[in-house]
Parts: sequence; C-alpha cells; structure tokens
Amino acid sequence: NGHTISNFYQNTWEIKGDYDAGYYNDGMGLFGYVLNGTVKNLTVNNFSSDGEFAPTGVIAAYAVNSTFENIAVTKCNPRVYNTGNGGIVGIGGNSDDPETYKLTFTNITIDNTNKISALWGSWDVACGGLVGMFRGAGPVYMTNCHVAAQMDVYNDVCGNYQYYWYRYAGMIIGTI
Repeated sequence: NGHTISNFYQNTWEIKGDYDAGYYNDGMGLFGYVLNGTVKNLTVNNFSSDGEFAPTGVIAAYAVNSTFENIAVTKCNPRVYNTGNGGIVGIGGNSDDPETYKLTFTNITIDNTNKISALWGSWDVACGGLVGMFRGAGPVYMTNCHVAAQMDVYNDVCGNYQYYWYRYAGMIIGTI
C-alpha cells in the first residue's frame, strides 16, 4: 500500500556460518526468503547490515520464482563478506528447472543515496544493484528498473588473484 519501512539494522556476526557447516544458512534483509511470492508497493529507507556468509538483499536475502514491483530503496547500506549482496535480492535461489525458477523486477528505483558493499572474501563474493548472485536456470525479467547506487567493492571482490576467480560486481546483477 505504498508504505515506507525505515531505520533497521541487521548483524550476523554472532550467528554466521562457515565453509564447513552452515554456509548460506543465514540471510539478511526485510525478508530472509521469498519463495513463489510478490513484494510490491513499498519503500525501504535507511537499512544497514553487517555480516559474513549471510546473503544480503535490502528486500530479500534469497528469492526463488518471485516478483518485486513498485519498490524504492533509499539511504541503505547493506554490507557483507563472503557471499552475495544486492539492492533487492542477495541470491536468486538454486534450481535447474526454468519453469519453476525466475525473478521479475518491475518499477524498481535504487537511487544514488544507497551504498551496496561487497567486502573482502575468499569465496563467492558478488555485489549487484538489483541482485548479487543469480544461481538459477530460469530467466530474470526487468522492466523500468533504475539503479544509481554506489557500489563499494574492495579489490579482491572484483579482481582475480591466486586461484579465486569467482568475485564479481555489476550495477544490475553481480554474477549469473
């Protein structure tokens, strides 16, 4: 109904997973997991987060087969280490079936008051204006989406060194 949700902070440092157990078990965002759902007619203002191994999206940490429409994101600073971070979705979930997995974004505005931060990491680091990581076989539909956020990425997030080659940053999607 066009409401604004403001001033919330999340932190996963105390509950973080690790490489051996619990990796991707946590998530930060307005919603932890959106499955076959629709989030619409909403503004999120002044969300911030800090964590590691916890996919982060201002709206959803994870999303599978879902729609996001008429959403504005302002003055937000999601920060995460070692995983995906996005202005709307941190990680688009896993699926090998294109018919059951897709993401749809319509009328989305992520203005230049936002800073999306993918900080150092040694594993799967991606930062994107809409989606940090898209891990699915299905399509991503985007209509009337505007991203002007600052992308705060450290050298080892978007650079290749040693044997780590899975670190990405993109204004729309960090990695597919």
